[in-house]
Amino acid sequence: DIPLEEEEDTNKTKEEVEKVLQNSDLSPGVYEGGFKLWECSIDLIHYLEETSFSFEGKTVLELGCGHGLPALYALKKGASVVHFQDFNEQVIEQLTIPNVIKNFPSFPKSKTKFYSGDWESLNKWFGESEEHKYDVILTSDTLYNPAYYPRLSSIIHDHLSPKGIAFVAAKSYYFGIGGSTRQFSQIIENYPTLELTKGKLFDDGSSNIREILKLSLSS
Repeated sequence: DIPLEEEEDTNKTKEEVEKVLQNSDLSPGVYEGGFKLWECSIDLIHYLEETSFSFEGKTVLELGCGHGLPALYALKKGASVVHFQDFNEQVIEQLTIPNVIKNFPSFPKSKTKFYSGDWESLNKWFGESEEHKYDVILTSDTLYNPAYYPRLSSIIHDHLSPKGIAFVAAKSYYFGIGGSTRQFSQIIENYPTLELTKGKLFDDGSSNIREILKLSLSS
């Protein structure tokens, strides 16, 4: 009954995903780690709480949502519309939607939509519809693969509302994979109308250094 909308069937078979899950946290283009709870999503919620960021009446999109915790936080804080996206349909159906139902047993279905597929296809599917201009875009631990940076930066650029803000929570460097906030920042420089600022640095001396980046459209 909850709307699951797909812009294009780019998902791999369940058998392929299940095979990957036996040996790895992710496999590019097959399974992008959505079943695992990544620490930067918790960082993002803490940051939003610490800064008393207001979601009241705002439209929200979470990219690479997995469990969907930041988007659920936005829903609890009064967001008017919350859309969830993950690469794998299985993650949306088996994890994201059940998690939303668990937290909001009787929530208004008109407030939520769910999408699966890659960001490039989703961006094209969204088109120039005003419905898909968001006041807030959330994403966490999605900077692990530099090959995805152009797609991520493009969908943020194209679907952030004029006065909107995007929050990107990520490790400063993804060891073994090669992604980093520095490389992502360099990609953002290709968009003159996107302004990037740093919100917070998490450095406890024992775990990976993590950051909150903020993106907005210049006036």
